[in-house]
Amino acid sequence: MRLRLTFAVLAAVTLPVTVAPASVGAAAPTRICVALVVDFGDLGGGVQSTCAKVHKGATGYDVLSTGGHRFGICSNGVLGSIDGKPKDGCSAKDDSVHFWSYWHRAPGSTRWTYSTEGGGTYEPANASTEGWHWMKSPPKDVSYSTICPPAKSSPSPSASAAPRASPARNGGHASPVAADASSAAPSTHRKRHRARTTPAATSASAAVASPSPAPSVVAATTPARAASRSNFPVGLVAGIAAAVVLAGAAVVRLRRKGETP
Repeated sequence: MRLRLTFAVLAAVTLPVTVAPASVGAAAPTRICVALVVDFGDLGGGVQSTCAKVHKGATGYDVLSTGGHRFGICSNGVLGSIDGKPKDGCSAKDDSVHFWSYWHRAPGSTRWTYSTEGGGTYEPANASTEGWHWMKSPPKDVSYSTICPPAKSSPSPSASAAPRASPARNGGHASPVAADASSAAPSTHRKRHRARTTPAATSASAAVASPSPAPSVVAATTPARAASRSNFPVGLVAGIAAAVVLAGAAVVRLRRKGETP
């Protein structure tokens, strides 16, 4: 009877103990590069180009805003001005020639195509080019590589850190190996002189020249092992300890009841 009671207490304490799984953070949004060309040529200005880095799924207006431009929308939902040009864009525009025309250039292409969507719904692709022009004609053709140049690759550290040999002249020919050997090996006369005159110095130099013992290998904690340590069920151990204490107290009480007349 006492053993059954003890096991019942252990089961009641240890079963509810659970370990919550580690939460996984949300993935960061994908970033893309879109070239932007705004042609103010017919408004007395120049051509401005910017490489805009936006999240995937951004619209043409997002690219225009990220590129550092302000724009105004007319009451009918059409773009009327960019950076305040023209000042009366909503009233000066017409449906045939004078308006901010919207253009796209596919990745790797050199041809502008007129947009069939507005800047609020069109989603440009990565490495594509967006164009705006205050005329019903394509903006100036500025290449994507000029607007968004590729990142320069850094030189290999092994190549830059490689030592340069100083060749020694040997009969008119360069001999790098001979130069390295002659500069690395001390003369025999110097060795004999040190051994004969200063034995203490010779023993010290021999100790320095002797190969150093292999460094001790320190066991690195792998990410999986670190994760298992961080997820160690501490609650389970605490529950078991509490169950043992409660079981012991129950046994003592039963014994005392049995001893009382």
